[in-house]
Amino acid sequence: EQTFFCAISPSLRTKYVTNAANLLTKNGKIIGLLFNTEFEKKGPPFGGNTESYQSFFEQDFIIQKMETCTLSITQRTNREVFIHLIKKI
Repeated sequence: EQTFFCAISPSLRTKYVTNAANLLTKNGKIIGLLFNTEFEKKGPPFGGNTESYQSFFEQDFIIQKMETCTLSITQRTNREVFIHLIKKI
């Protein structure tokens, strides 16, 4: 998910979440990693943080897990968020 979501301008992320929810079946899931950092250069990639991601996803998804990833490669330690989201019915 990280590779896809980070390419989307933050101004379009709400649309992405709505479309993802519409495409998923009942109890469909999004499981993956998102960046937990803001990038200095103008993206893509576009970064973010747990609080901003929560605000995008909480309306359409049950946030089963959204926390700092503990299994990142060394270069991304503490710079990734693990997400497990379940589409709301």
